[in-house]
Amino acid sequence: MRITAVFLLLAQLCAIGWAHAKDGALQVRVAAVFVELHAGPGRDYPVLYSAARSEKLLVYERKTDWFRVRTVTGTEGWVHLSEMEQTVLSNGQRFDAQAITSAEYEARTWEFGVLGGDFEGSTNITMYGDWHFTPNLSTELGLSQIFGNYSNIWAANLNLMHQAWPHWRISPFFTLGVGYISTTPKSTLVQAPDLDDYSANVGIGARMYLTRRFLIRADYRNTIVFTDDDDTNENIDEWKIGIGFFF
Repeated sequence: MRITAVFLLLAQLCAIGWAHAKDGALQVRVAAVFVELHAGPGRDYPVLYSAARSEKLLVYERKTDWFRVRTVTGTEGWVHLSEMEQTVLSNGQRFDAQAITSAEYEARTWEFGVLGGDFEGSTNITMYGDWHFTPNLSTELGLSQIFGNYSNIWAANLNLMHQAWPHWRISPFFTLGVGYISTTPKSTLVQAPDLDDYSANVGIGARMYLTRRFLIRADYRNTIVFTDDDDTNENIDEWKIGIGFFF
């Protein structure tokens, strides 16, 4: 018996109706009396500049509850979330920290996570890592351990994933990949040999953005294990669900 484990990725969310500068930064306007720009993402960093009411700021990135911004005159600094919530977008709406996190999710490069599920009746635990090299395509490396009644199985898989609608909050994906499976029998009465086989898999799934840097992912895979006997290749169904984080 052998088994395959695999992993994939991609995900994205809903479109965001924000106005952006030409370099991709989000543009906001100060609605409070002033907001303070610190030298770094923390209260202990000195205040470099105080942006007055109606002054425009360009928002470039977020670290926890701090946002790196730049004024129209070129001064850069970090503004706390509590003060960013006192700014407005070009359309007059209040700044939405949740929305900027969603934008970071759609533009993510790396994703890692843990999945659990069923592998043809056996428990499957998978760890995966994804690299998104375009909004629609990514590669995934996954390592799985399958706990069978009569054997323990380790599987490694390399997959290519395609996501047709990366801007959807719940985004479906398609995956295709190859793998390697190592099976160790549990039986001590009969000295069955360890088995090592190659595999191929195809699957579908979906990701849903949760909050901050976390997402939920679920997928189904059909795996063919190429045994030494070409007439008895194994066909295995696999279901998994889990949580991931991105940056």
